[in-house]
Amino acid sequence: MLFLLDSAVRRMPHNNWIIGQYVRLLVEQGKKDEANAVATQCQGDGWWCTLLQSYSAFSARRLISAYAATSSAFRQMGSTTRCEWRDTREILPKQVRDAYERLSCQSRDSVNKIVWWLAAPLWSQPGNDREVEQIERRVLLALRSALGRDERFEWRQGSGSDARAEMVLRYGWPAYMYWRGLLADSIRSGFVHIQSDIHGNKSPSNVPYVSYEYGAGRLHLIPSEQALWNPFSAKQQDWFIASPQGGDTVIHFELPHRIDDPMEMTASRFHQENGEYFFDWNSR
Repeated sequence: MLFLLDSAVRRMPHNNWIIGQYVRLLVEQGKKDEANAVATQCQGDGWWCTLLQSYSAFSARRLISAYAATSSAFRQMGSTTRCEWRDTREILPKQVRDAYERLSCQSRDSVNKIVWWLAAPLWSQPGNDREVEQIERRVLLALRSALGRDERFEWRQGSGSDARAEMVLRYGWPAYMYWRGLLADSIRSGFVHIQSDIHGNKSPSNVPYVSYEYGAGRLHLIPSEQALWNPFSAKQQDWFIASPQGGDTVIHFELPHRIDDPMEMTASRFHQENGEYFFDWNSR
């Protein structure tokens, strides 16, 4: 595949999509230096090439270089494109988000500066690791969602692609994905198909059904809405760096092992096994 992409880039050196996929696969193969070389020699749109340089630098944990490249890419973008890429609504508390969505692009940019100022993990270090992380999520999301189905992600419109995109922008990429196999897919498709809205429209099946799992120990650097509204009155309690309750559990959502009638399926409770919590589905 890398050989084919290398040939395609040589034939179409100005194609943003091909160059991006080549850089992505090089990164995923651990070829960080080669990815950086391809991004540096990129002949596509200037801002996109610079974002690919940021992406390759970020993957190699050269965070200061990644931040510098991201800032340069923003300066190269038109106002509409820059507004889209700098949008922070997915990570904002609900009331702040509602107000943010009513603002003009110029006003949103002022809010963005406050958000990243307050969310910066290390003020003594140049750049802003958290802001760069958010842009890299957008870069990889743009690369993956350009395909209808990418690995176990479904990106077609009408198949939950908007929810998956918001999940990635809000929480990052899952630590791992869990698939229970063909039998579980068949059971769930049967259950989904009998669900309908008020107009009688049935829900389409969307196999494979994958659970996107996030591990414990993740950091949350976006402060509370009180701090965002009035940053100069912010208190220590406005940041919940880890889980507010300090928990380290990972929640798993389990399908039942056997269902005679999907209409009878009801959610009852959580049960605990070996320190982890599972969601029970029981037949009446």
